[in-house]
Amino acid sequence: MLLRSTKLAALAGVRHAFSTRLGGVSEGPYATLNLGRSVGDVAERVEENQRRFERLAGLDAPVRQSSQVHGTAVVDALAHGSSEALRHIEADGIYVSTPRVAVGVRTADCAPLLFAATRGDGLVGAVSAVHAGWRGATGGILRETLARFLELGFSAASLTVAIGPTIGPAAFEVGPEVIAAATASLSGRAPPAHTGPSGRPHLDLAALLVWQLEALGVPPHAIEQVGGCTMENEAMFFSHRRDRGTTGRHLSAIAFGHAP
Repeated sequence: MLLRSTKLAALAGVRHAFSTRLGGVSEGPYATLNLGRSVGDVAERVEENQRRFERLAGLDAPVRQSSQVHGTAVVDALAHGSSEALRHIEADGIYVSTPRVAVGVRTADCAPLLFAATRGDGLVGAVSAVHAGWRGATGGILRETLARFLELGFSAASLTVAIGPTIGPAAFEVGPEVIAAATASLSGRAPPAHTGPSGRPHLDLAALLVWQLEALGVPPHAIEQVGGCTMENEAMFFSHRRDRGTTGRHLSAIAFGHAP
């Protein structure tokens, strides 16, 4: 089972998807659509899951992915040659301006974001996939992503952005250092947070990302939250926090340009 953004789906030539944990062949804590290669699952099962995801998402080629490190680096999907070479590059954002090349990120509580940049003729000319946990979000990965689009000649106003399933505010209990970092990322504005039953703060990660996107100039009407709390909905999603590290990974991917 895959989830999609209505805003991205409305853009001509864009193919994208946010995976759930449903529809694959993995077993145990990775059941069933695990798309993480380095979490302890059987490699052959992950490969079959990958094929299923790419086919259902309508992608023309394997999804290009990097080595995610909760940082703020954003790289060109084609700058390092092969897909295998890219897997060894540490980056939490990948972009591409070549049609029919799919880029993606893996998550299991952090937020996946998919970007599409529209040209003056109304067609999409570049896309990006971003992995944003609280460290990446407060460290500025959205600013770095926008910088790559600006280098390609696009403006913030040209972007359409979808935020996929992530840990929700009711479940995302954090420490005061996270709230401090979130406040700094908003130039001193109090972040979207509340005090939970334990007396500790809870952060709304998806809302924080929306506020950051708006501050960067992305039009509010061009931002969509697909929704779904990864920690609370065990039947639908993997969760690193809920499952104490032994779990699968979702994949969120995007490409543009019609198939030849």
